[in-house]
Amino acid sequence: MKRILAATTLAALLAAPAAQAETNYMLGATWTLGGNSPEMGISARVMLSGTGNDYGFGGGVTYFPTSGDIGYDAIGAWMQGNILIGAGYDFSNYSPVFTLGYYQ
Repeated sequence: MKRILAATTLAALLAAPAAQAETNYMLGATWTLGGNSPEMGISARVMLSGTGNDYGFGGGVTYFPTSGDIGYDAIGAWMQGNILIGAGYDFSNYSPVFTLGYYQ
């Protein structure tokens, strides 16, 4: 019985910060910073931030119209007044990214 109680308590403590996070959706532009040919893409992301916090993290998809590639990335961002500025890494193109966008 004590093991079940301990497991339930631990699960509740680990889930509490996630329950307090705010989910935001972002649309914007992303620039790849590495490689021989940096390019700009159109991105959509889901962002998480703590309640009352200006910083968040998230992941999303970026479409690069010049090459036709699709990127999957994770970013950390500063979020203020529906404007998001962030940096992260694109896992499909293997390059760092910079992003600027509107979040709701």
